[in-house]
Amino acid sequence: NAWRVELGASYTLIRTDPLHDAVDSTAVVAFRLDGFAPIPPGPLPWVSDIPGRLTDSEWGPYLADRYARVSELASEVRAEPTDQIPVWLPPGTKLTTDLRGDIDVWRSVHDVPAADRRPTGPSHTDLTVVDHQLQLDRRVSSQLGRQANAWLEPIIDIVGRRDQHTTALAERLAELTSQGHGVRGLLTAAAHQGHLPDDHPTAALESRLTRLIAEEKQATEMKRRMRETTTRRPDRGPGAPGIGR
Repeated sequence: NAWRVELGASYTLIRTDPLHDAVDSTAVVAFRLDGFAPIPPGPLPWVSDIPGRLTDSEWGPYLADRYARVSELASEVRAEPTDQIPVWLPPGTKLTTDLRGDIDVWRSVHDVPAADRRPTGPSHTDLTVVDHQLQLDRRVSSQLGRQANAWLEPIIDIVGRRDQHTTALAERLAELTSQGHGVRGLLTAAAHQGHLPDDHPTAALESRLTRLIAEEKQATEMKRRMRETTTRRPDRGPGAPGIGR
């Protein structure tokens, strides 16, 4: 019988690796059994399919309906517009449609608050769920890392080498690009300000960029105020009072 096989597998797995230090022994055994005799995935990647014995039981139709409903809801989440950038996605970065859909479904199912900046939200304790959560986090990190890498070479060309600040500055440049800054022009202007110090040259380059951006912002604000002043200045006709009257 199938239950005898599963019971024997459980006994073998526990004997070969005891559960003395396990926080949740049942979850550990379930995870080990899944590796021993994996069950096909269900309507969600981290949810197992309906066991055959239940499919053929009186619960079969009900479970099949629930399976279909979960699949339908997941498809609806994937079909929602993705024009708005969520808080957990750094500005100027994009994910593939498939990965964005996987993250949206995950966050919806686990009720991750919209303000939570972690792509997959809080860590889970269920081992099967944790495994899928780690996979999603790795996929996100890989895609975002490749986009920031586009700025690594320009930084290294200016600095002359890579140091511990290079990756962080590359990520910031990707964000500045998304905000509409002319990053290549800013980099050129920063490089023309003179020789960078031998100690922490990339940090010094970023400091120059920060000052240039502040100056750019200040100049933009001044132009805006001048335009407003010009627009609000009243026309002085022949009878209008002037200075000295």
